[in-house]
Amino acid sequence: MGEIRVLPEEVSSKIAAGEVIEGPHSIVRELIDNSLDAEAGQIKITVNNGGKDYIQVTDNGRGMTEADALLSVQKHTTSKISDIEDLNTIATMGFRGEALSSICTVSAFTMLTKMEDGNTGTKLTYCFGKELSSEPAASNTGTQVIVKNLFQNMPARRKFLKSNRAENAKIKDEVLKKALGFSERGFVYKADDRIVLNLKPGKNISERVEDIFGKDLNDNLFEVYHEDEKFSLRVFISNQKHTLSNRNGQFVFINRRPVFDRALLYTLNNPAKGIVQAGRYIYAFVFIEIDPSIIDINIHPAKKEIKIKTAEKIRSVLFSNVERLLRTHYYPARFGSQETYTVSSEYGEGQRVFSGGTSILRGTELSESFASGSPDIFTGPVVNGIEFDDVSDGAALGPADKLADNENRIPGPDNIIPDLDNLLFFRGVVFNTYIVFEARDFLFIVDQHAAHERVLYEKFKRGAKNLDAVKNLLIPINFTPPRAKYADYLDSIDAFRGAGLELEPFGDESFNITTVPAFVPEKGEEEAISYILDEFNNGKMTPDAREIKERFIKLVSCRSAVKEGDVVKEPQARVLLRELNNTQIPAVCPHGRPTFIRVSKENVEKVFKRR
Repeated sequence: MGEIRVLPEEVSSKIAAGEVIEGPHSIVRELIDNSLDAEAGQIKITVNNGGKDYIQVTDNGRGMTEADALLSVQKHTTSKISDIEDLNTIATMGFRGEALSSICTVSAFTMLTKMEDGNTGTKLTYCFGKELSSEPAASNTGTQVIVKNLFQNMPARRKFLKSNRAENAKIKDEVLKKALGFSERGFVYKADDRIVLNLKPGKNISERVEDIFGKDLNDNLFEVYHEDEKFSLRVFISNQKHTLSNRNGQFVFINRRPVFDRALLYTLNNPAKGIVQAGRYIYAFVFIEIDPSIIDINIHPAKKEIKIKTAEKIRSVLFSNVERLLRTHYYPARFGSQETYTVSSEYGEGQRVFSGGTSILRGTELSESFASGSPDIFTGPVVNGIEFDDVSDGAALGPADKLADNENRIPGPDNIIPDLDNLLFFRGVVFNTYIVFEARDFLFIVDQHAAHERVLYEKFKRGAKNLDAVKNLLIPINFTPPRAKYADYLDSIDAFRGAGLELEPFGDESFNITTVPAFVPEKGEEEAISYILDEFNNGKMTPDAREIKERFIKLVSCRSAVKEGDVVKEPQARVLLRELNNTQIPAVCPHGRPTFIRVSKENVEKVFKRR
């Protein structure tokens, strides 16, 4: 007798059901999808014990006839598609015809449904895939589905369900995402006799966000809209007042379907680096409407993932629009238009107080100009053949009326870097890292490395006339990527070339790098390339020319900046603070760390129990 056998129907149906139904939240998701496709205006979800014992989803949609109700719980029956071509133009939430039959296989299932023009409704019962029956019953227009005793016939699966609280949280997340995607529909979610969400039909996404997350977040969301031939993009992001320590406040919808797309989420968060503080994440609501013919949603059992033919174009548009929103709106102006502050232009020369450091990427020209305390710090240097304009607003230490011309400047926390002469008294540097100034009612503490890094980064970004220039390496740098990444490097050769790295295949396993960006310091090429390749190998960087170049600029800025332990005297400290005040984004370094903090006298007195 052979080893291969046909599985009994009971076994194969349970296996199939297990792929679609992960837990109570999966059932709620699939039933809501059916309600949405039935054009329901109001959907009510009720669960007990985390949905393990009882789930009820009721809607006021179109309802079904008895014949359709009986067909709907059979395998691969659906009203959404009829032939293979329909898979190329799916515009509904559901389409496979698997959900109801899978639910019936692992639960005690009851459906009550009625069409608007029907004289009576239909009650259908199907217990763990057995004993299907139907009968006439009184019913309102629409459909009600009740699911009891989930996985009772699959003890191994049931024991792996989480606590009631955890399962309720998953269900809430599913309801919340559907409610965001369909703001014109009403949703009520009730768990163990407690109303968790009660969302009335709204006019737009802003009303729905306010109902779920509160008025304050909605008031601090900023919107951008882009329309292309094949797609449209609408993005809402929060400002500095509303951030999270995780990405739980970020949602992506494609044709109103919530999706999880790592590349899109990466693109969404990448512009925030250097603007949003490290370890914090913005709230974001991304709505993409796209021609169904250029997407494939039939790649994941739960329809969470999606393939897009024009993914690269969408990511590019998303990046540029999010970056523009962050640069113009992330830091709210608390004091109206007062975005700049009076600074003095006269500080004397200071002595050189630190050596060049140990990193071979350390830019000596920039470091020495900072150490000199010169008023023309960073103005018009030539670094490794890259010429810089005088890009400060007016002179580097120019008067306030010149600083006010910088329309794109993003103010820092509390929108203030104080008047250096009239408010701040230099009190020294602690731990050879933090510059301390004292004002009448607060301390102003500056991280000397982070602040200098921000200044250098913006000089590179704004001042270089030829950042696209490359230099040829006399001796190519050879590297062998991990075997699993070799194909990725082959596919990304054009992206690396656009960032100044020319990759040439060398043999079957390695590459030679023959050029690097011209602004990378001499003798620092290997360190810079090693950093970029490590980031790519570890999945921390996408193969995008703009992003690769950005990483180079950040690296050179970091290595060129004054370091922890370098001694900084008062003249240099004041020049650094003035240059920081002259940047577009003074509050954080290019990596998102704070450049300064304010400690109020009141808080200090509270620590010492004086208040």
